[in-house]
Amino acid sequence: MNRELMRAAERRDNRRMAICAHEVGHGLAGLAFGLETNGVRLKFGLFGGFIGGSCDWDEFDDDTPRDHKIGWLVGIMGGHVAEIRFCQLYLGMDARKAFKYGRDWAEGDYQNFDHYRAKWRRDGVRVSRDWAFDQASRAIERNADRLDRLTLRLDKAARLPGSAL
Repeated sequence: MNRELMRAAERRDNRRMAICAHEVGHGLAGLAFGLETNGVRLKFGLFGGFIGGSCDWDEFDDDTPRDHKIGWLVGIMGGHVAEIRFCQLYLGMDARKAFKYGRDWAEGDYQNFDHYRAKWRRDGVRVSRDWAFDQASRAIERNADRLDRLTLRLDKAARLPGSAL
């Protein structure tokens, strides 16, 4: 565990911190499959209120290589995986509660996963949610220290370029 991240989780907005981990998780899981992100950022509303985050990727088209499509699907799951890890380690949630908490906020990710998986099926991309989740879990575990450091950096800076990952 990262002591600085533990202190930050105790003092700061837990939802914002979990989203920081989530967005960095997207980038790190995709990167483990050779995919680079343009960056991760926190999003704020018109009046400055915190409303979420995003991981920005290049657009994919029919000519995108199969392995990049697979990497993107794994990257999608990386957000939820990283958020689960954060909630368990830094917010003290049990595995089931952390999964549900993260899953409730990752609904759009799961919808994107299903949409693109179906769309790319004709290109030979046959990836299940469980397989992608498992691959993302392995990538996040291998990059756990980096995830923690980058979660803190994103919380402080509100934006990280892809090169920071």
